[in-house]
Amino acid sequence: MEPEKRTNVIVALIFGLVSVLLVSIEADDPDEKTRADLYLRSAQAEARLHAASIAALGDEAEITLPDPFADAEALMAGLQGVGEEARGELLYGMAVAAAAADQPETARLLASRSGAAPEALRPLRFAWAPDSAPPEDRLDLEAAIGHTALTPWSQDRLRILWRQRTGDDEGAEKLRSTQTAADQTWLHELGGLFVLLIILGFVGLAILTMHRRLINRWSEAHPDYLQARFRTTPWETLTLFLLWFVGSQAGGAALGHLLKDMIPKGGLILLVYLFSAALGLAMVYIFGLQGFRRDAATNFDTSRLRDLLNKVNLGSRDLTKRAVLWGLAGFAAALPLVWTLSLLSLVLVGGGTHPAIPIFINSDSTLDRVLLLGTICLLAPIFEEFLFRGFLLNRFNKMLGVYSGTALSALVFAAIHLSLGSFLPLMGLGVILAIIARHSGSLWASVVTHALWNLMNVLFLQLLYR
Repeated sequence: MEPEKRTNVIVALIFGLVSVLLVSIEADDPDEKTRADLYLRSAQAEARLHAASIAALGDEAEITLPDPFADAEALMAGLQGVGEEARGELLYGMAVAAAAADQPETARLLASRSGAAPEALRPLRFAWAPDSAPPEDRLDLEAAIGHTALTPWSQDRLRILWRQRTGDDEGAEKLRSTQTAADQTWLHELGGLFVLLIILGFVGLAILTMHRRLINRWSEAHPDYLQARFRTTPWETLTLFLLWFVGSQAGGAALGHLLKDMIPKGGLILLVYLFSAALGLAMVYIFGLQGFRRDAATNFDTSRLRDLLNKVNLGSRDLTKRAVLWGLAGFAAALPLVWTLSLLSLVLVGGGTHPAIPIFINSDSTLDRVLLLGTICLLAPIFEEFLFRGFLLNRFNKMLGVYSGTALSALVFAAIHLSLGSFLPLMGLGVILAIIARHSGSLWASVVTHALWNLMNVLFLQLLYR
Protein backbone atom coordinates (compact mmCIF):
# COMPACT_ATOMS: atom_id res chain seq x y z
CA MET A 1 0.00 0.00 0.00
CA GLU A 2 1.28 3.44 -0.89
CA PRO A 3 2.36 5.57 2.10
CA GLU A 4 -0.29 8.22 1.38
CA LYS A 5 -3.09 5.65 1.21
CA ARG A 6 -1.81 3.92 4.35
CA THR A 7 -1.87 7.25 6.22
CA ASN A 8 -5.41 7.97 5.03
CA VAL A 9 -6.64 4.55 6.18
CA ILE A 10 -4.96 4.91 9.59
CA VAL A 11 -6.52 8.34 10.14
CA ALA A 12 -9.92 7.03 9.02
CA LEU A 13 -9.66 4.14 11.51
CA ILE A 14 -8.78 6.56 14.30
CA PHE A 15 -11.79 8.70 13.38
CA GLY A 16 -13.92 5.57 13.60
CA LEU A 17 -12.51 4.60 17.01
CA VAL A 18 -13.02 8.13 18.30
CA SER A 19 -16.61 8.00 17.07
CA VAL A 20 -17.25 4.76 18.98
CA LEU A 21 -15.79 6.38 22.10
CA LEU A 22 -17.99 9.47 21.69
CA VAL A 23 -21.15 7.36 21.38
CA SER A 24 -20.27 5.56 24.62
CA ILE A 25 -19.91 8.85 26.51
CA GLU A 26 -23.49 10.12 26.04
CA ALA A 27 -22.47 13.29 27.88
CA ASP A 28 -25.03 15.52 26.24
CA ASP A 29 -28.02 13.74 27.75
CA PRO A 30 -30.32 16.18 29.51
CA ASP A 31 -30.11 16.26 33.29
CA GLU A 32 -31.98 13.70 35.40
CA LYS A 33 -34.88 16.02 36.17
CA THR A 34 -35.43 16.74 32.47
CA ARG A 35 -35.20 13.06 31.51
CA ALA A 36 -37.56 12.10 34.32
CA ASP A 37 -40.10 14.73 33.26
CA LEU A 38 -39.88 13.59 29.63
CA TYR A 39 -40.43 9.96 30.68
CA LEU A 40 -43.51 10.98 32.63
CA ARG A 41 -44.83 13.08 29.74
CA SER A 42 -44.33 10.13 27.36
CA ALA A 43 -46.42 7.88 29.60
CA GLN A 44 -49.16 10.50 29.79
CA ALA A 45 -49.17 10.88 26.00
CA GLU A 46 -49.64 7.12 25.65
CA ALA A 47 -52.43 7.19 28.22
CA ARG A 48 -54.18 10.00 26.36
CA LEU A 49 -53.82 8.12 23.08
CA HIS A 50 -55.30 5.05 24.78
CA ALA A 51 -58.26 6.98 26.18
CA ALA A 52 -58.94 8.94 22.99
CA SER A 53 -58.75 5.80 20.84
CA ILE A 54 -61.22 3.94 23.04
CA ALA A 55 -63.58 6.91 22.86
CA ALA A 56 -63.31 6.89 19.06
CA LEU A 57 -63.02 3.17 18.26
CA GLY A 58 -64.49 1.38 21.24
CA ASP A 59 -63.01 -1.26 23.53
CA GLU A 60 -61.28 -3.09 20.67
CA ALA A 61 -58.72 -0.27 20.59
CA GLU A 62 -57.42 -1.49 23.97
CA ILE A 63 -55.83 -4.51 22.29
CA THR A 64 -53.42 -2.45 20.21
CA LEU A 65 -53.14 0.61 22.48
CA PRO A 66 -52.82 -0.54 26.10
CA ASP A 67 -52.86 1.94 28.95
CA PRO A 68 -49.23 2.45 30.08
CA PHE A 69 -50.41 3.09 33.66
CA ALA A 70 -52.03 -0.33 33.87
CA ASP A 71 -48.67 -1.97 34.67
CA ALA A 72 -46.78 -0.30 37.52
CA GLU A 73 -43.84 -2.72 37.33
CA ALA A 74 -43.27 -1.94 33.65
CA LEU A 75 -43.32 1.78 34.43
CA MET A 76 -40.76 1.39 37.19
CA ALA A 77 -38.55 -0.75 34.95
CA GLY A 78 -38.17 2.27 32.70
CA LEU A 79 -36.60 4.28 35.51
CA GLN A 80 -33.25 2.51 35.42
CA GLY A 81 -30.45 5.05 35.39
CA VAL A 82 -32.46 7.70 37.22
CA GLY A 83 -30.81 8.66 40.53
CA GLU A 84 -32.49 8.03 43.87
CA GLU A 85 -33.29 11.69 44.52
CA ALA A 86 -35.00 12.22 41.17
CA ARG A 87 -36.52 8.73 41.27
CA GLY A 88 -38.58 9.33 44.42
CA GLU A 89 -40.12 12.55 43.13
CA LEU A 90 -40.72 10.99 39.73
CA LEU A 91 -42.49 7.97 41.24
CA TYR A 92 -44.84 10.22 43.18
CA GLY A 93 -45.49 12.31 40.06
CA MET A 94 -46.21 9.10 38.17
CA ALA A 95 -48.63 8.10 40.92
CA VAL A 96 -50.53 11.36 40.39
CA ALA A 97 -50.54 10.80 36.61
CA ALA A 98 -51.74 7.20 37.07
CA ALA A 99 -54.62 8.38 39.24
CA ALA A 100 -55.50 10.96 36.57
CA ALA A 101 -55.57 8.10 34.06
CA ASP A 102 -58.13 6.20 36.23
CA GLN A 103 -55.58 3.69 37.54
CA PRO A 104 -55.79 4.15 41.35
CA GLU A 105 -54.22 0.75 42.12
CA THR A 106 -51.14 1.64 40.10
CA ALA A 107 -51.08 5.05 41.78
CA ARG A 108 -51.11 3.50 45.24
CA LEU A 109 -48.27 1.12 44.37
CA LEU A 110 -46.12 3.87 42.83
CA ALA A 111 -46.74 6.18 45.77
CA SER A 112 -45.73 3.43 48.22
CA ARG A 113 -42.42 2.95 46.35
CA SER A 114 -41.61 6.65 46.24
CA GLY A 115 -40.76 7.05 49.92
CA ALA A 116 -41.65 10.33 51.59
CA ALA A 117 -44.18 12.30 49.57
CA PRO A 118 -42.94 15.69 48.35
CA GLU A 119 -44.57 18.38 50.48
CA ALA A 120 -45.89 20.32 47.46
CA LEU A 121 -47.59 17.23 46.00
CA ARG A 122 -49.30 15.86 49.13
CA PRO A 123 -52.61 17.64 48.40
CA LEU A 124 -52.93 15.48 45.26
CA ARG A 125 -53.03 12.24 47.27
CA PHE A 126 -56.82 12.48 47.26
CA ALA A 127 -56.78 11.27 43.63
CA TRP A 128 -56.07 7.66 44.69
CA ALA A 129 -56.53 7.55 48.47
CA PRO A 130 -60.19 7.59 49.60
CA ASP A 131 -59.12 8.48 53.14
CA SER A 132 -57.35 11.65 51.97
CA ALA A 133 -59.47 14.80 51.79
CA PRO A 134 -59.23 16.86 48.58
CA PRO A 135 -58.02 20.47 48.80
CA GLU A 136 -60.86 22.71 49.93
CA ASP A 137 -59.81 25.60 47.72
CA ARG A 138 -59.26 25.37 43.98
CA LEU A 139 -56.19 27.59 44.28
CA ASP A 140 -54.58 24.99 46.54
CA LEU A 141 -55.32 22.34 43.92
CA GLU A 142 -53.81 24.46 41.12
CA ALA A 143 -50.74 25.22 43.22
CA ALA A 144 -50.13 21.48 43.77
CA ILE A 145 -50.71 20.69 40.08
CA GLY A 146 -48.17 23.36 39.16
CA HIS A 147 -45.41 21.39 40.94
CA THR A 148 -45.79 18.33 38.68
CA ALA A 149 -44.74 17.58 35.11
CA LEU A 150 -48.34 16.85 34.14
CA THR A 151 -49.61 17.50 30.65
CA PRO A 152 -52.78 19.62 30.27
CA TRP A 153 -54.74 16.41 29.66
CA SER A 154 -53.73 14.90 33.01
CA GLN A 155 -54.31 18.23 34.75
CA ASP A 156 -57.89 18.35 33.49
CA ARG A 157 -58.45 14.76 34.59
CA LEU A 158 -57.30 15.72 38.08
CA ARG A 159 -59.67 18.69 38.06
CA ILE A 160 -62.51 16.32 37.12
CA LEU A 161 -61.62 14.03 40.04
CA TRP A 162 -61.46 17.02 42.38
CA ARG A 163 -64.89 18.24 41.30
CA GLN A 164 -66.32 14.76 41.83
CA ARG A 165 -64.78 14.47 45.31
CA THR A 166 -66.08 17.93 46.28
CA GLY A 167 -69.61 17.11 45.08
CA ASP A 168 -69.62 19.22 41.90
CA ASP A 169 -70.85 16.46 39.57
CA GLU A 170 -72.28 18.90 37.05
CA GLY A 171 -68.99 20.76 36.74
CA ALA A 172 -67.10 17.46 36.45
CA GLU A 173 -69.35 16.25 33.62
CA LYS A 174 -69.04 19.55 31.76
CA LEU A 175 -65.24 19.46 31.99
CA ARG A 176 -65.22 15.79 30.92
CA SER A 177 -67.28 16.61 27.80
CA THR A 178 -64.93 19.45 26.92
CA GLN A 179 -61.92 17.18 27.33
CA THR A 180 -63.45 14.40 25.21
CA ALA A 181 -64.03 16.88 22.36
CA ALA A 182 -60.45 18.14 22.69
CA ASP A 183 -59.17 14.54 22.62
CA GLN A 184 -61.04 13.86 19.39
CA THR A 185 -59.55 16.97 17.79
CA TRP A 186 -56.08 16.00 19.00
CA LEU A 187 -56.47 12.46 17.67
CA HIS A 188 -57.48 13.82 14.24
CA GLU A 189 -54.52 16.21 14.18
CA LEU A 190 -52.14 13.43 15.15
CA GLY A 191 -53.64 11.13 12.52
CA GLY A 192 -53.48 13.87 9.88
CA LEU A 193 -49.80 14.48 10.62
CA PHE A 194 -49.13 10.75 10.50
CA VAL A 195 -50.89 10.41 7.13
CA LEU A 196 -48.95 13.37 5.76
CA LEU A 197 -45.65 11.84 6.85
CA ILE A 198 -46.68 8.48 5.37
CA ILE A 199 -47.39 10.18 2.02
CA LEU A 200 -44.02 11.93 2.21
CA GLY A 201 -42.47 8.57 3.06
CA PHE A 202 -43.87 7.03 -0.14
CA VAL A 203 -42.52 10.01 -2.06
CA GLY A 204 -39.21 9.37 -0.36
CA LEU A 205 -39.27 5.71 -1.36
CA ALA A 206 -39.89 6.73 -4.95
CA ILE A 207 -36.97 9.17 -4.79
CA LEU A 208 -34.69 6.50 -3.31
CA THR A 209 -35.83 3.95 -5.92
CA MET A 210 -35.16 6.31 -8.82
CA HIS A 211 -32.25 8.12 -7.17
CA ARG A 212 -29.71 7.48 -9.94
CA ARG A 213 -32.01 8.76 -12.69
CA LEU A 214 -33.12 11.75 -10.64
CA ILE A 215 -29.60 12.63 -9.51
CA ASN A 216 -28.24 12.45 -13.03
CA ARG A 217 -31.08 14.63 -14.27
CA TRP A 218 -31.13 17.26 -11.54
CA SER A 219 -27.55 17.29 -10.29
CA GLU A 220 -25.56 20.48 -10.44
CA ALA A 221 -22.57 19.21 -8.48
CA HIS A 222 -19.52 21.36 -8.97
CA PRO A 223 -16.89 19.51 -11.03
CA ASP A 224 -14.19 20.53 -8.53
CA TYR A 225 -15.99 19.08 -5.51
CA LEU A 226 -13.19 16.60 -4.82
CA GLN A 227 -10.40 19.08 -5.47
CA ALA A 228 -8.29 20.20 -2.50
CA ARG A 229 -10.00 23.28 -1.10
CA PHE A 230 -8.42 22.95 2.31
CA ARG A 231 -4.77 22.49 3.13
CA THR A 232 -5.07 20.32 6.22
CA THR A 233 -3.41 16.93 5.94
CA PRO A 234 -5.30 13.87 7.23
CA TRP A 235 -3.51 14.11 10.58
CA GLU A 236 -4.20 17.83 10.79
CA THR A 237 -7.88 17.21 9.98
CA LEU A 238 -8.09 14.73 12.86
CA THR A 239 -6.27 17.12 15.19
CA LEU A 240 -8.50 20.04 14.23
CA PHE A 241 -11.64 17.99 14.86
CA LEU A 242 -10.43 16.77 18.26
CA LEU A 243 -9.33 20.25 19.34
CA TRP A 244 -12.72 21.64 18.34
CA PHE A 245 -14.59 18.90 20.19
CA VAL A 246 -12.56 19.19 23.40
CA GLY A 247 -12.62 22.98 23.26
CA SER A 248 -16.36 23.21 22.62
CA GLN A 249 -17.18 20.70 25.37
CA ALA A 250 -14.91 22.36 27.91
CA GLY A 251 -16.03 25.87 26.99
CA GLY A 252 -19.68 24.88 26.93
CA ALA A 253 -19.42 23.22 30.34
CA ALA A 254 -17.70 26.32 31.76
CA LEU A 255 -20.38 28.63 30.34
CA GLY A 256 -23.12 26.36 31.64
CA HIS A 257 -21.61 26.34 35.14
CA LEU A 258 -21.08 30.11 35.26
CA LEU A 259 -24.38 31.21 33.75
CA LYS A 260 -26.89 28.48 34.66
CA ASP A 261 -28.52 30.63 37.35
CA MET A 262 -28.26 33.89 35.43
CA ILE A 263 -30.08 33.28 32.15
CA PRO A 264 -32.96 30.99 31.04
CA LYS A 265 -32.18 27.48 29.80
CA GLY A 266 -33.07 28.37 26.23
CA GLY A 267 -30.69 31.31 26.23
CA LEU A 268 -27.96 29.22 27.86
CA ILE A 269 -28.25 26.44 25.25
CA LEU A 270 -28.18 29.03 22.46
CA LEU A 271 -25.10 30.70 23.97
CA VAL A 272 -23.28 27.38 24.39
CA TYR A 273 -24.08 26.39 20.81
CA LEU A 274 -22.97 29.78 19.51
CA PHE A 275 -19.66 29.30 21.29
CA SER A 276 -19.23 25.83 19.77
CA ALA A 277 -20.15 27.07 16.28
CA ALA A 278 -17.90 30.14 16.50
CA LEU A 279 -14.99 27.99 17.67
CA GLY A 280 -15.50 25.48 14.84
CA LEU A 281 -15.86 28.20 12.20
CA ALA A 282 -12.73 30.00 13.44
CA MET A 283 -10.64 26.82 13.51
CA VAL A 284 -11.67 25.75 10.01
CA TYR A 285 -11.13 29.31 8.76
CA ILE A 286 -7.69 29.72 10.34
CA PHE A 287 -6.23 26.24 10.04
CA GLY A 288 -8.43 24.49 7.47
CA LEU A 289 -7.55 26.91 4.71
CA GLN A 290 -3.84 27.08 5.49
CA GLY A 291 -2.92 23.99 7.47
CA PHE A 292 -1.13 24.06 10.82
CA ARG A 293 1.46 26.66 9.88
CA ARG A 294 3.22 28.72 12.53
CA ASP A 295 1.83 31.95 11.16
CA ALA A 296 -1.69 30.57 10.46
CA ALA A 297 -3.27 32.44 13.34
CA THR A 298 -1.95 35.78 12.14
CA ASN A 299 -1.72 35.24 8.40
CA PHE A 300 -5.38 35.52 7.47
CA ASP A 301 -7.75 38.19 6.32
CA THR A 302 -11.17 38.31 7.98
CA SER A 303 -12.61 39.75 4.79
CA ARG A 304 -12.13 36.32 3.20
CA LEU A 305 -14.86 34.73 5.30
CA ARG A 306 -17.18 34.95 2.30
CA ASP A 307 -14.58 33.02 0.33
CA LEU A 308 -14.67 30.23 2.92
CA LEU A 309 -18.46 29.98 2.70
CA ASN A 310 -18.21 29.85 -1.10
CA LYS A 311 -15.64 27.06 -0.82
CA VAL A 312 -18.14 24.87 1.03
CA ASN A 313 -21.07 25.91 -1.20
CA LEU A 314 -22.72 27.84 1.64
CA GLY A 315 -22.43 31.31 0.16
CA SER A 316 -25.27 33.57 -0.87
CA ARG A 317 -24.82 32.49 -4.50
CA ASP A 318 -25.63 28.90 -3.47
CA LEU A 319 -28.96 29.76 -1.82
CA THR A 320 -31.17 29.15 -4.86
CA LYS A 321 -34.68 27.83 -5.51
CA ARG A 322 -33.09 24.67 -6.86
CA ALA A 323 -31.21 24.16 -3.58
CA VAL A 324 -34.44 24.53 -1.60
CA LEU A 325 -36.19 21.99 -3.84
CA TRP A 326 -33.28 19.59 -3.35
CA GLY A 327 -33.64 20.09 0.40
CA LEU A 328 -37.36 19.30 0.28
CA ALA A 329 -36.76 16.18 -1.82
CA GLY A 330 -33.97 15.15 0.54
CA PHE A 331 -36.29 15.44 3.53
CA ALA A 332 -38.81 13.15 1.84
CA ALA A 333 -36.07 10.69 0.91
CA ALA A 334 -34.73 10.69 4.46
CA LEU A 335 -38.07 9.72 6.02
CA PRO A 336 -38.31 6.00 5.09
CA LEU A 337 -34.61 5.31 5.69
CA VAL A 338 -34.30 7.15 9.00
CA TRP A 339 -37.66 5.85 10.29
CA THR A 340 -36.57 2.28 9.60
CA LEU A 341 -33.29 2.84 11.42
CA SER A 342 -35.14 4.58 14.29
CA LEU A 343 -37.40 1.55 14.78
CA LEU A 344 -34.38 -0.76 14.66
CA SER A 345 -32.59 1.42 17.21
CA LEU A 346 -35.69 1.49 19.43
CA VAL A 347 -35.76 -2.32 19.49
CA LEU A 348 -32.01 -2.74 20.05
CA VAL A 349 -31.01 0.05 22.45
CA GLY A 350 -34.03 2.30 23.01
CA GLY A 351 -34.82 5.61 21.37
CA GLY A 352 -33.07 8.93 21.54
CA THR A 353 -33.64 12.55 20.61
CA HIS A 354 -31.88 15.89 20.31
CA PRO A 355 -30.82 16.90 23.85
CA ALA A 356 -32.51 20.31 23.52
CA ILE A 357 -35.91 18.88 22.52
CA PRO A 358 -36.85 17.57 26.01
CA ILE A 359 -36.06 21.02 27.42
CA PHE A 360 -38.23 22.59 24.70
CA ILE A 361 -41.11 20.24 25.50
CA ASN A 362 -40.86 20.82 29.27
CA SER A 363 -40.48 24.60 29.07
CA ASP A 364 -43.40 26.92 29.78
CA SER A 365 -41.49 30.04 28.71
CA THR A 366 -42.23 31.49 25.27
CA LEU A 367 -38.79 33.09 25.14
CA ASP A 368 -37.14 29.76 25.99
CA ARG A 369 -39.09 28.02 23.24
CA VAL A 370 -38.21 30.64 20.63
CA LEU A 371 -34.51 30.48 21.51
CA LEU A 372 -34.48 26.68 21.54
CA LEU A 373 -36.37 26.49 18.24
CA GLY A 374 -33.83 28.86 16.68
CA THR A 375 -30.99 26.69 17.99
CA ILE A 376 -32.50 23.37 16.90
CA CYS A 377 -33.92 24.39 13.52
CA LEU A 378 -31.60 27.15 12.31
CA LEU A 379 -28.24 27.44 14.04
CA ALA A 380 -27.59 23.69 14.43
CA PRO A 381 -28.38 22.76 10.78
CA ILE A 382 -26.22 25.60 9.38
CA PHE A 383 -23.17 24.95 11.56
CA GLU A 384 -23.35 21.15 11.43
CA GLU A 385 -23.66 21.17 7.64
CA PHE A 386 -20.70 23.55 7.44
CA LEU A 387 -18.53 21.35 9.66
CA PHE A 388 -19.59 17.83 8.68
CA ARG A 389 -20.52 18.20 5.01
CA GLY A 390 -18.63 21.34 4.08
CA PHE A 391 -15.30 20.53 5.74
CA LEU A 392 -15.07 16.93 6.97
CA LEU A 393 -16.94 15.31 4.07
CA ASN A 394 -14.71 17.24 1.68
CA ARG A 395 -11.55 16.02 3.40
CA PHE A 396 -12.81 12.44 3.79
CA ASN A 397 -13.77 12.24 0.12
CA LYS A 398 -10.30 13.45 -0.79
CA MET A 399 -8.71 10.89 1.55
CA LEU A 400 -10.89 7.83 0.89
CA GLY A 401 -13.10 8.43 -2.13
CA VAL A 402 -16.79 9.26 -2.30
CA TYR A 403 -18.37 6.15 -0.78
CA SER A 404 -15.98 5.58 2.11
CA GLY A 405 -15.78 9.33 2.74
CA THR A 406 -19.58 9.59 2.90
CA ALA A 407 -19.78 6.66 5.33
CA LEU A 408 -17.07 8.09 7.60
CA SER A 409 -18.62 11.57 7.62
CA ALA A 410 -22.01 10.05 8.55
CA LEU A 411 -20.35 8.01 11.31
CA VAL A 412 -18.69 11.06 12.86
CA PHE A 413 -21.86 13.14 12.47
CA ALA A 414 -23.91 10.50 14.33
CA ALA A 415 -21.28 10.04 17.03
CA ILE A 416 -20.90 13.74 17.84
CA HIS A 417 -24.49 13.83 19.14
CA LEU A 418 -23.32 11.55 21.98
CA SER A 419 -26.44 9.40 22.05
CA LEU A 420 -26.47 5.66 21.51
CA GLY A 421 -30.24 5.69 20.97
CA SER A 422 -29.93 8.23 18.14
CA PHE A 423 -26.81 6.77 16.53
CA LEU A 424 -28.36 4.57 13.81
CA PRO A 425 -31.00 7.05 12.58
CA LEU A 426 -28.47 9.89 12.59
CA MET A 427 -26.04 7.71 10.62
CA GLY A 428 -28.72 7.22 7.96
CA LEU A 429 -29.56 10.93 7.98
CA GLY A 430 -25.86 11.73 7.62
CA VAL A 431 -25.63 9.60 4.47
CA ILE A 432 -28.67 11.34 2.94
CA LEU A 433 -27.27 14.77 3.81
CA ALA A 434 -23.92 13.90 2.23
CA ILE A 435 -25.62 12.78 -1.00
CA ILE A 436 -27.68 15.97 -1.10
CA ALA A 437 -24.66 18.21 -0.44
CA ARG A 438 -22.62 16.57 -3.16
CA HIS A 439 -25.18 16.28 -5.93
CA SER A 440 -27.12 19.50 -5.42
CA GLY A 441 -23.97 21.60 -5.65
CA SER A 442 -25.19 23.63 -2.67
CA LEU A 443 -24.77 23.06 1.05
CA TRP A 444 -27.99 25.03 1.56
CA ALA A 445 -29.88 22.00 0.24
CA SER A 446 -28.63 19.78 3.08
CA VAL A 447 -29.26 22.65 5.53
CA VAL A 448 -32.92 22.69 4.44
CA THR A 449 -33.24 18.90 4.85
CA HIS A 450 -31.51 19.02 8.23
CA ALA A 451 -33.69 21.92 9.44
CA LEU A 452 -36.91 20.24 8.28
CA TRP A 453 -35.96 17.03 10.03
CA ASN A 454 -35.32 18.80 13.33
CA LEU A 455 -38.50 20.85 12.96
CA MET A 456 -40.58 17.73 12.27
CA ASN A 457 -39.28 16.10 15.46
CA VAL A 458 -40.06 19.20 17.53
CA LEU A 459 -43.58 19.63 16.12
CA PHE A 460 -44.44 15.95 16.39
CA LEU A 461 -43.34 15.70 20.03
CA GLN A 462 -45.00 19.02 20.85
CA LEU A 463 -48.30 17.76 19.43
CA LEU A 464 -47.92 14.37 21.12
CA TYR A 465 -47.21 15.83 24.56
CA ARG A 466 -49.76 18.66 24.34
